[in-house]
Amino acid sequence: MNNLIILVGDNTRYLADRAHEIDTDAYLVEYSNLEHNHHGVVYTSIADVGVEGLTNLLFKATKIIYSPPVDDVWSDGATVYDRYSMAQTSYIYCKIISTLQQSKFEIDKVPVLDAPIIQPRASRGSNLWIAGCSTTAGVAVEPDEVYWKSISDKLNIPAINLSCPGSSLQWQSDQLLRADLKKGDKVIWGLTYTSRLPWYKTGDVVQHLGIRFFDIKKKEAKKLKGIVSQKTAENFHWHHVGVRSIRQVENFCKKLGVELLLVGIHVDIEISSVLCSQSNFLMIDEQCGTKHDSYFLDYGTDGEHPGPLTHQMYSEKILNRIHKLGWL
Repeated sequence: MNNLIILVGDNTRYLADRAHEIDTDAYLVEYSNLEHNHHGVVYTSIADVGVEGLTNLLFKATKIIYSPPVDDVWSDGATVYDRYSMAQTSYIYCKIISTLQQSKFEIDKVPVLDAPIIQPRASRGSNLWIAGCSTTAGVAVEPDEVYWKSISDKLNIPAINLSCPGSSLQWQSDQLLRADLKKGDKVIWGLTYTSRLPWYKTGDVVQHLGIRFFDIKKKEAKKLKGIVSQKTAENFHWHHVGVRSIRQVENFCKKLGVELLLVGIHVDIEISSVLCSQSNFLMIDEQCGTKHDSYFLDYGTDGEHPGPLTHQMYSEKILNRIHKLGWL
C-alpha cells in the first residue's frame, strides 16, 4: 500500500495551506484525478469528490486528518452538529473508515457527538446522588442552605449533585441512569414539571425547553420555529415520557440495591396521582400542586425560587420520611 495521507475538510483555501505545511508537494484530489493512484499528502472535500468518492479514497489512506475550518463554519453554512452537513458527514466517514482500516486518525478538535461523562463518585463508600431542577440545584440560596445539604450531613454521606436549572424529568433520569451508582448508595430526586424537554445542540450542550422558555427566551425560541413550540411542551405526551423516566430509574435502583426517594418539589398533580401511594414518594406540596409556590415559607434572592426557610422545611420533611424508610 502506498503511503497516503489525506486531509479532509472544506473546499476553501485554508485546507490547501494546511496540506502544504505538511508537504509542499501536497495536491488536491478532485473528480478529474480521483481514480489516479495517489500517494504522499493530498487534500480533498465532499465538494471536490462527492460522498462516494471520499469514502473510496479514505479506504486507501494510511493516515486520515480531519481538518475543519478554524471557526467550524463550512461553506455550506452548517457545522458538524448539523445533520447531513459537509462537516458532519466528513467527520463520520473519517472516523469510521480510519477505525475499520486501523489507519492513523488525526483531528484538530473532536466534535461532541457522544453523551458527556457524568460526575464521578465522591467516595468508595456510600454516595448520596441528587437530581432535580433549579430548586434542587440551589438557585437563589447559599450552597449550605439547599435542602439536601443538611440531609447529606445527617446521613454522613457525601453528595453528588446532578441537578440542573430548567431540566426535565427525562434529562434528570438520563443523568441518574448513566451515573456510577452502586449498591448501598442513596438517591434523592426532586421531581419537576412534565412540560419540559431537553433539546440537544451538541453532545454536551443542551437547551432545556419548557413553557417559560418560550415566554422568556423569545430570541432563542425563534430559532426553533417549525421544529418545536410551546404547544409541543404543553402536550400531555410528556406526562407519559416523565412517568416512564421515573419508572426506569426506579427499576435501575431496585436492581442495584440503591435506595430511592422521589420528592415532589415542583411535580405536576398528574404525576403525583401516579406516585402518591408509594412510600418512596414524598409530596412536599400538601396543596397538591395547585400553585407551584403555594407552600413557600419564603423566597430566595431572586424573589422567585424558594428561600432558606422553605429549603429547611423540605429538609425536615425529607428527613422524617427517610427515617420511616429506614435510611437513618
